[in-house]
Amino acid sequence: MKSGVLLVLITGTSLATLAPADERLESEVPLFDLPPIDWSGRVGTTYRRTWRDSGEAFVQAGKFAEVEGRSYLWQPWFGNWSARIAGSWTEREDTVRSDNLVLSGESEVNLFHLSRFPFTAFIDIRDIRADFSDALDTGHEERFVRYGIRQSYTPPSGGANVNINLFRDEREDLITGERENGNRLIASGFLQRGNHRFNSALIANKTDRSLNAEEQFDWQADLSHTYTPNAQFTITSSAGAGHSDADGDAGKLRASRANVGTNFYWRAGDLPLNLRGDFAIATSSNEGSLTADRDRQETRGSLSLLYLPSKQWRLSADIGARLLQGVAENRTAFQGVAVDYSSTIIPVSEFSYTYGAGAAARNETRSDAEAIQIYRSDINHNLTRAWLYDWRVPVSSALNIRQSVAIEYGGTDRREELTTLVNTLSYGLNFTGVNHSTSLHAFAYDARNFGRNDLSIQSASLSGTHTQRMSRYADFSLGYNINFSRQQGSATIPAEEPDPFRPDPDEADSIQGESSSLDVIYRHNRLFDVRNLRFQTRLRATADDLLLSGLSSSPNSEVLWENRLDYQVGKLDMSLRTSWLEHPGAEDGGSKSVMLTLSRYF
Repeated sequence: MKSGVLLVLITGTSLATLAPADERLESEVPLFDLPPIDWSGRVGTTYRRTWRDSGEAFVQAGKFAEVEGRSYLWQPWFGNWSARIAGSWTEREDTVRSDNLVLSGESEVNLFHLSRFPFTAFIDIRDIRADFSDALDTGHEERFVRYGIRQSYTPPSGGANVNINLFRDEREDLITGERENGNRLIASGFLQRGNHRFNSALIANKTDRSLNAEEQFDWQADLSHTYTPNAQFTITSSAGAGHSDADGDAGKLRASRANVGTNFYWRAGDLPLNLRGDFAIATSSNEGSLTADRDRQETRGSLSLLYLPSKQWRLSADIGARLLQGVAENRTAFQGVAVDYSSTIIPVSEFSYTYGAGAAARNETRSDAEAIQIYRSDINHNLTRAWLYDWRVPVSSALNIRQSVAIEYGGTDRREELTTLVNTLSYGLNFTGVNHSTSLHAFAYDARNFGRNDLSIQSASLSGTHTQRMSRYADFSLGYNINFSRQQGSATIPAEEPDPFRPDPDEADSIQGESSSLDVIYRHNRLFDVRNLRFQTRLRATADDLLLSGLSSSPNSEVLWENRLDYQVGKLDMSLRTSWLEHPGAEDGGSKSVMLTLSRYF
């Protein structure tokens, strides 16, 4: 028996040895095999015609193709890649007929993406002429190229990370010919060890613009350290610096800044007592061929204490100083205390009433040896009511009325006094039904000053939205918004340094602004009961006046009407879009467009 088994084994081994080499290789696993690639894409054609109010019209037609692929490199854990390429051949009839082939695409390679040090290299080429969007704006054609690398590292022990991004941008406006190229470096990282955490960031940019032949280089770096020994105490220290150089036809400009600072927060364990403090030094420098050189240094420090003996009472005190050196030198030291009280809710009929009161005193000593004492007292009232309706649907409505009066008395030689009266009113309604929802919000604000500056500000806004589901496949939405603001008088508080951008008080006696907008959208995802036949229409109007009554006279008014019809049969997609844009307040400021697109996905 044993001899027979031995004979069979010897015979089988001999036959296997004598077998052809091709048969032996077929049973072995190859060392390297091409991974499967997931392909997708589309091909199609598009036609667009545009009419301008000036009478100019042009036609743009083209064919486009797009292919996307993605797979992994060698093994799924080693890396993966993705790529997309799109091309279009466009024919445009304008003042001059032009034909051109446009290519765009993107590609990305990720190595060790599941490890602690993933690496990515990418390139992205976008061209509006090849990457057709839903917008029919023919006045904007741009080509954008971005390529770069990304590297990250996390140590095995954790608690730290480093990220580096390096990329280049190339942007070109195909209508105006303007170009902008930029190189950017972004590096960041953190380190966590016990109660210590370090954060750092570095950003550097170099930009070249054809407009005004401008070249600019700037960088900024920031470093911070946070120490939290327990839940009651935290201290944070930070340092930062930055620099910018710009050179062009408009002249040269150089600016730099640096800052260091620290702040801490401490909360008593068993007492409702908080203590905060901060200290910072900041410097800045600006010089240019068209502006006067300007250096500025600011040093400030403060300490504040907050005590909450109960839910209604709030006691606080602060002390600090500030030194400003530059065009104007100013030293300021201040001390202040404040007490505030908020009542509990008092029911008044179906309303809820609360009130509050506060008082504060503050002393300031400035570099000209002038001492200013400021005393403040204020009182406020709040009247609110909320309605809840039992309509078997979620409905809520609330009204809030608030009034506050503050009197501020300054202890200067002029004994100036300032009284501020503020009134606010807000109302909100939210209604949600089975097939519809409505939201309405109104807000009014009025503030008036009496005393050393007579300034009054009024503003009001009203916004409402409504969404209605008309059927299983159709819905309708409406949005309306009104804004009003007015300022009368001017603040006469002098600035610490002359500000060329501050409006002249005589020119700021009365400023008024108004705006309104309307947005209506209708959608149907199964038009004429045809599957995959979708329709959408949208009407949008905006104007610089209330109630959209001055569309024809408002310089910034705009009316846009868009329609879109999409039909998909299998992998065939057909799309028809129309657009009507008008600026009633401007001459020849509108256009009409129609675009037909046919595409086949694979």
